[in-house]
Amino acid sequence: MSNVPETPALRKERKADIDIMGAIRKERGEASEKRKSAVDLIWESVASQMPPGVDREKFVIALAQQIKAGPHKLLQVGNTVFLMTAVGPGTIEFVTFTREPLAALVQRYRTAADIVRKMGVKKVRAWSADAGMQRIVKSVGLPVTFGQGEKMLYGKMVPVFTFEINLAGE
Repeated sequence: MSNVPETPALRKERKADIDIMGAIRKERGEASEKRKSAVDLIWESVASQMPPGVDREKFVIALAQQIKAGPHKLLQVGNTVFLMTAVGPGTIEFVTFTREPLAALVQRYRTAADIVRKMGVKKVRAWSADAGMQRIVKSVGLPVTFGQGEKMLYGKMVPVFTFEINLAGE
């Protein structure tokens, strides 16, 4: 703790610092909504994407058990959560849970890519049943390869779009 006495001028300066940080967050699109917990974000994201008849509570409980027991890790950037799973040497898979607008999601992917690159990750794989995710991933501005495949979602095989982002080539 500082030995500088609290004065009205110092309080005003600290308030100005807080206002500057608020302006930066607003410019980044982070000020529109308070930061939510990872559990709340996953819960809301799953609720908006699950087909009727699928038990959201069972899904989230199973996901929590997998995170606790296995190689899965969570990375939260703003109000977006990335479920990360190691799938090979220097390669991870992202599953994204978000309730943010698309413009913010592009920035979240950039930030998450920077974080995992610093952790030694060379490639990030992701997939989506939504073709619109291709636009988002392209907008990130990193080298990316697109493909198609199938994934088991909610008990049935569905076609998905795949993405592999190369972090080593930068």
